[in-house]
Amino acid sequence: MRPRSPLRLVATLLATVLAAGSLGAPVVAQETTAPVLTVPGDAELAADAALTLPTTAEPADTTTIDLTAIQTGLETAIGGLRPDDWTIPDLAAVMAYDPALPFAFVRDRITFQPYAGVLRGAGGALAARAGNSWDRALLLQALLDEMLIPTRLAWGDLDPATAAGLVARGLEAPATALAANDVPLATGLDLDTIVTRARRDHAVLRQALGDRLATLGGDETAQAALELGRHAWVQALIGTEWVDLDPTLPAAEAGGALTTAITTAAAAPDDQRHAVEVRVIAEHLDEATGQLTESTVLDHRIDVPDTLDEVVTLAFTPESDQLGGTIATLFSGVASWQPVLGVAEEQVEGSSFAAGGSGTDLFGEAVEAPQLTALRLELTSTGPDRDPASAITLLLDRVLPADRAAGSVTKDALLPLAGDATGAAAMSRITHLMLSAGGLNVRDHVAELGYGFAYATQVLLDPAVAEQQQLSDLLRPLMAIDDNLPAASELISVPALRDPGRIGAFVAAPRIFLSTFGPDDEPDRLMLREDLALDGVRILADPSVPATEITARRIWYGALQSAIETEIVRDRAVGEDPADVTLSGASYATDGAMDVLDAAAITGRTDLPPALVAGVTAGGLALVPAGASAIDTWWAVGPDGFTRAMLAPTFGGSGGGYRPGGSPYTGVRQRPPVPRGQSSGSGGVYDLSKPPKGPRNVPVGNTCRGGSEYTTVLSCVSVPGALVFRIVLAAAIDAVIFAVIWGAFKAVEASAGN
Repeated sequence: MRPRSPLRLVATLLATVLAAGSLGAPVVAQETTAPVLTVPGDAELAADAALTLPTTAEPADTTTIDLTAIQTGLETAIGGLRPDDWTIPDLAAVMAYDPALPFAFVRDRITFQPYAGVLRGAGGALAARAGNSWDRALLLQALLDEMLIPTRLAWGDLDPATAAGLVARGLEAPATALAANDVPLATGLDLDTIVTRARRDHAVLRQALGDRLATLGGDETAQAALELGRHAWVQALIGTEWVDLDPTLPAAEAGGALTTAITTAAAAPDDQRHAVEVRVIAEHLDEATGQLTESTVLDHRIDVPDTLDEVVTLAFTPESDQLGGTIATLFSGVASWQPVLGVAEEQVEGSSFAAGGSGTDLFGEAVEAPQLTALRLELTSTGPDRDPASAITLLLDRVLPADRAAGSVTKDALLPLAGDATGAAAMSRITHLMLSAGGLNVRDHVAELGYGFAYATQVLLDPAVAEQQQLSDLLRPLMAIDDNLPAASELISVPALRDPGRIGAFVAAPRIFLSTFGPDDEPDRLMLREDLALDGVRILADPSVPATEITARRIWYGALQSAIETEIVRDRAVGEDPADVTLSGASYATDGAMDVLDAAAITGRTDLPPALVAGVTAGGLALVPAGASAIDTWWAVGPDGFTRAMLAPTFGGSGGGYRPGGSPYTGVRQRPPVPRGQSSGSGGVYDLSKPPKGPRNVPVGNTCRGGSEYTTVLSCVSVPGALVFRIVLAAAIDAVIFAVIWGAFKAVEASAGN
């Protein structure tokens, strides 16, 4: 029997992971109450710590799904989200192209938030209903450009007193004077379970920290003021004069600006744009010395505002040996791998690296490839007037912590390189990098979810077509669902931190969420891992707010974010046999007493994960299950109180592994398949012949015939009929998971009195 390809496993994962949510959930409107999202008080900690939570994925009934009703609901949802609330050309059209209106619109309806440079761009500022001087200026400029008014950007420096005075505007909630939109669909994502999990974890963490809470914290007011030093606005050519349009202050009028322009240009300069550096580091063992050596095999800079709406993926492709010999490596003759970063439709190819193995060169001489010991994904966000922020995710680590701490490693002491005859598991996975800047376009997101549903129900229901789908096509619905993670964070976690007038919370720097999926280290199992790898949330407070209250909110934020990650992963596995599912994450180990590890507690210990040691060494704390003999999950609490759930060997997130099963056809109602390229229902919402967005950058082969097994699997994945049907069910349910996120956001919004 031919070995199962790791990418065939990935294709199976699409069918399995997409079979997410409470598959029996009816399609009805769902109401959400706001108080459950507020930060729990000290008096509630004892009761919250005793809450019980599910620890397994529950099997679901697939016989009550009405695909027609879901299709209709999605089309209704798209129709209910007014284009002029989310797209600049439509907004300009609603303004009847009156050039007098955009200035007042940005001044009155787009809240000012204190952060540096171009982060969200024009579209992001509109979607967020908020932005700093740069993003608000870009929105104003874009609206005027639609009206054919000549414009340019102007910028200058604010004096420290003026900048400090503007920081207080960050305490305001984002303006919501735009039309109230709803997504009237039910969802399998259980908000009550998310909040219950967050409350339990928050309470256990707070009780474990005790008096240490007062030692944590940090005031971001001075940093926010520093970042406002460089101020931007628009100048419009009215007649023969350039007129200043600076909408920063509530009473601002055309013709004035907060400072004098030092430069004008058609666009923002590169040094004022936020970016993310993506690096892949390969580590190898030098067997002669026992030392570990590192090399950067991929290094690419991503412009954040231009990439927020694009799909970014990291994958690895195998390469033949550069010497041209027939090297028999550990896996199927593949001697080296090459990282490929997909950004929109661009593929950025890195340098190849050896995975280990032995063979002969062109002259018949024996050669030994260096052993790959670790593979790291390093993410660094940069922006004006702030220090770079970095995060590391371990994609592979074969070195035991004690050996790494000792500084000397032998080949025999390495952990096995998990995989099968087709390749190493770690290099057969795909990582979806999702950039977030606080400006999620809800309409685009729901449309993409709807497209995934339409693709599943209109294309995959045709077995002949489904059998020949490319991996990139199969990935598209999954990646649309992945985006529910940053959506939930932007619309649930961040707003839940606010207390308008007292405490403001918003995204002030790029955030990167990771969703990694593919073959598990254990044979014939699949894995999924969700993680907020790099955060950029800022919390500002009125001087009257106690510092411990801000720290408590940062811990609550970490617990709520972890709960979302945990429940999304658990939700995606509910269609499986619980006996075949393994769920992991810090929350699952947070059901009792916790030990707090500080610098003194880790001194001399060589059994701890490197990430835990690094965080504590930097001044943070690690909270671990009391008396645990082996630590693979923990809570990292930074010196400022920001809290994150950690899962080894990666540096964060929640995960799960499971064996894929099947799903019956029985009892599911569905409308007949529609020819490809057409839309069922009214409105023609989804044009399958011209997809608006998708993971087109995933490496694929050029042909379904010939070539290596790897290329064939990438190019033409054969999907069994039962698995095709699972994708249909998956898209049907997960496409509407966003509804509860949106409903929760509207509830928080209402509770704030906006």
